Amino acid sequence: MTVRKIESGEWLCDIRPNGVNGKRIRKKFATKGEALYYEKYILGEMENKPWLGEKQDNRRLSDLINQWHDLYGRTLTDVDRMMSKLKAICAGLGDPIASQLTASDFSLYREGRLKGEIPDVNGRCMEIKPITVNHEQRNLSAVFGTLKKLGHWSLPNPLAGLPTFRVDESMVTIFI
Repeated sequence: MTVRKIESGEWLCDIRPNGVNGKRIRKKFATKGEALYYEKYILGEMENKPWLGEKQDNRRLSDLINQWHDLYGRTLTDVDRMMSKLKAICAGLGDPIASQLTASDFSLYREGRLKGEIPDVNGRCMEIKPITVNHEQRNLSAVFGTLKKLGHWSLPNPLAGLPTFRVDESMVTIFI
């Protein structure tokens, strides 16, 4: 047993968290409870491995989009259209690892879409208007924002600081 009473009446916590070849920790306590608590604390600290930091998130963008759909997107009225657009954006970006996606990556995607180099939902490569790219940016940004609110994304939104294109109001059509 790693916690035992010694001749002086104190309690000794004697543990080797990393096994026989690891560092030995010995500490005296006035009560058995304190010694047991310390033992539990040291062993728990070794389990958590605080020196490694947080685990790296290696999920792909398509995985995040699917998780967003499962947790929130399915409640939207036109979820099928939204999912097809998000999947097209993901394909246009090359389905990157989500934690490595940057505003620079999206700005290159945006430029390619405006020039007609990247296909749309239907697989057609044609020039599009800035308002369409703004919608795509807002949709993808909403995926990151919603997952962050739900506690499934801990990193900052990669599109948060990226400005949208300025659009003339004459380009915006209002349907009544």
